[in-house]
Amino acid sequence: MSSFYEFLTSRKVDVRKLIEDKIDESVLLLMNDADLCRYIPAYGDRIAAVAFCRISSNTSNTGSICVSTNSGKGSEDNSASCSLVGRVRDKLFEKSRASSSKESTDQHLIGNRNAVREIRRLELGLMNYHSGSGFKQVRINKGGGIRHLALSKDATLDEVLSLGKTLFFPDG
Repeated sequence: MSSFYEFLTSRKVDVRKLIEDKIDESVLLLMNDADLCRYIPAYGDRIAAVAFCRISSNTSNTGSICVSTNSGKGSEDNSASCSLVGRVRDKLFEKSRASSSKESTDQHLIGNRNAVREIRRLELGLMNYHSGSGFKQVRINKGGGIRHLALSKDATLDEVLSLGKTLFFPDG
């Protein structure tokens, strides 16, 4: 006896008529409620049987469980929601599986132009410290101002500082 019939027997449903008419899990999913009523009289047992068949068929086909909440109407909606759940699950699995290689990084950055760029734009200015009022910006007419730089993203703070010293103090 299959697990389907064992399930129905555990719910105290007479399965003899189902066996005689050769109604199994795959056939039960194709039946409407009026036809199913002749074989399984209790409404709760019919709902449980349909849910059991859906779960067992989805588990055997895709390796995962997908349960519909549409109470047996519209098998197209059930397959569409199962495929949507499967696609979301696959995307999550891909993200968790992605390694730190350059290829996966580039895939992640598609559509993000700033992240793909190798150059970072900086604005560098000169500040002087005055004991009474703190830091003050040195204006352009006194040798300061803001300089616009294009540096690689790998540039360190020491490199930026040395570049700033050569820009604002060319004589040393």
